[in-house]
Amino acid sequence: MMLYMVQTHDIIEPWNGNQVKRDEDLSKFWKEEPFLESAITSLAMTRAALSWELSGPPRTVKNTQIMLNSADFGQGWQHLMMLVNTDLLTSDNGAFIEIIREKATRGRKPESMPVLGLAHLPAIRCFRTGNPMQPVIYIDRDNKEHKLNWYQVITLAENPIPESETGRQLCFVSRVLGFAQMIKDVEQHHREKLSGRFSKAIHVVSGVAQGEIETIKQ
Repeated sequence: MMLYMVQTHDIIEPWNGNQVKRDEDLSKFWKEEPFLESAITSLAMTRAALSWELSGPPRTVKNTQIMLNSADFGQGWQHLMMLVNTDLLTSDNGAFIEIIREKATRGRKPESMPVLGLAHLPAIRCFRTGNPMQPVIYIDRDNKEHKLNWYQVITLAENPIPESETGRQLCFVSRVLGFAQMIKDVEQHHREKLSGRFSKAIHVVSGVAQGEIETIKQ
């Protein structure tokens, strides 16, 4: 598994390269690696199962609880959190939640309208703009662009990188691949020593003629 992950780390798009290509590479990799897929699923399930509590006026609490338990178009809070945390763990783009609000009426600002629900937005279809007023452009299945205002979307990153102007992160899968690269260097060092390819050492066994030793030295 470690050697396979190392090979993937070598061919995956660099973090500062084509961002879409990198996230596509990461998405393809973790779904094909059973050990890593199991770890990600377990982490996402654990986070989705965390309990929560609301406080406030009874009527507001009741309505908000119904809204949260009906998140993601009725599939529920746990389902929403599973999708969000899977994106957080596997995408350097992070995770995205759409805030669905009532249509603005005359004389009221859109950001002041009540929230009707929350829905998951696939990270692979979201593009961070770096603009705090319109932080995300969402590409739907028909390849149409939708610019989302700050009150229409929640952007998440558990490990944001300071040099990223748009708020991209270094996700769990990326961090695992980086560690695997270090393991690869150690394993390569040991393999070279055990196989006799280590240029700074000569391994001699009994029964070798003096002429053969001279040939090896040369």
